[in-house]
Formats: sequence, C-alpha cells, structure tokens
Amino acid sequence: MRIVIATGDTDLRLAIQLMLSEEPGISIIGSVSDCDGLNALVKSTRPNYALIDWALPGCRIDEVIENLKAGSRDTELKIIVIARQQRVKEAALESGADEFIVIGDPPEKLLDVFRLLNVE
Repeated sequence: MRIVIATGDTDLRLAIQLMLSEEPGISIIGSVSDCDGLNALVKSTRPNYALIDWALPGCRIDEVIENLKAGSRDTELKIIVIARQQRVKEAALESGADEFIVIGDPPEKLLDVFRLLNVE
C-alpha cells in the first residue's frame, strides 16, 4: 500500500506516519500540510491511498476529493478522510471519500480501515 498523508497538524501527521511505518506492507510515500502540496504529491507519486484531514488548509476538501478521484481513475485512489468531528462524516462520504475516521479514535481503527480497503 502506497500512502500519502495530508494534514496541516504537524503532530498528527508525524504520529500517523510513525504508526503506519510500523505496519508491514504499508509505505508512506509522502506527506504534505496543504492542498497545493497534496495535489502535486498525488500527481507525482500516484498513491493507492490518500489520508486527508477535512480541515486541510488552502481549499475545500470536498472539491479536492472529487478532483483527486476524477484524476486517478486508472490507479483507483482510495481516500480516507480524518476529522475532529463526526458530524462531517456524511459530507466527506458524499464527496467521494471511501472511509472516514475521527481524530482521537483508537489507532487500531485506522489500521482496520486500511486492511478493509485493501481487501475490497
């Protein structure tokens, strides 16, 4: 699994990178702190998964999700949105996100989501 991480929260980004780097079969191929960086990173690395913070600076995430999905039809990019509040889950999924995680959920939940998406 080739994964990119996008969040403006440096501590969160580093914690996710550390957790995922311990998992066999997972490769973090890049991380960014804003939307411009996310678009460029996805274009240049063509990941299987993008873990995107709903509060990513510099854009509306719903539009970014739609654009990333449209631009990656041949690689079947799967998008997991992370957010501080459960209430944005419906908007994230309606925008095309494949899964949704609340920041603060147990770390195992994120790993379970990757495992589930990898099987589909």
